[in-house]
Amino acid sequence: MAASPASRGRSPTVPAHSHVAILQGVGICLGWYSAIIYDAIVEGTFCHTLYRNMPNRSNYLLDLDDGGYEMLDITFQSLAHKLLAHTLDFIGHPGLLWLLIASHKASGGSFVDLASWNVIASAWYLSRSWSLFHSYVNQGRFALWYFGHDIYNLASLDCYLVAYVAEAVCFAGVASYRLHKDFEGRLPLRESRKGGALFEMAHYYATPKKCGVEDFPQLIHSESAASALSAM
Repeated sequence: MAASPASRGRSPTVPAHSHVAILQGVGICLGWYSAIIYDAIVEGTFCHTLYRNMPNRSNYLLDLDDGGYEMLDITFQSLAHKLLAHTLDFIGHPGLLWLLIASHKASGGSFVDLASWNVIASAWYLSRSWSLFHSYVNQGRFALWYFGHDIYNLASLDCYLVAYVAEAVCFAGVASYRLHKDFEGRLPLRESRKGGALFEMAHYYATPKKCGVEDFPQLIHSESAASALSAM
């Protein structure tokens, strides 16, 4: 009898690529917001990483010729555009991820579906492919982890390192969970084999056996030994 999709670790109606998108989305969100928090702590600028990378940036900051920037005076218009930036960021990051997770759960999926080795490997390969592509296109070399100012306008490239560490923690956590589930699944089989071996051993020793002469060690007699005993 063929195994159902759910028994193979996949939800009935959600395709595998959506599992990869969810796990990849979690890694992206963790990396993005870790970089924002790092920039806020180190540079003392709250959400400036977000503001520098939004399409409406000219409404609340001024780009300088030396590559820097200055925030414009706070006005109702600048506050409205900042709110729009946060709204777009919410829709593009946790909002889209939430929709994917909600669709996954509505289709009968679970976290176990996202923690398969195929999904983990595919999401990691997708992330590294992004770095390989952009490092080659923008810098003329292949790198598994991209660092540069060509894609994001960052105050420090250390934000990339923080984002990659957060992403690695995400993948390591899911992989650890998968290892735990695999080990947990092998325990019943190991216990059943152990119990079967103990039963066979107990059955062997509890079964009565017929004892014959051949089961006992034989005494070796000699004529000299017999004569010595008779003389005593």
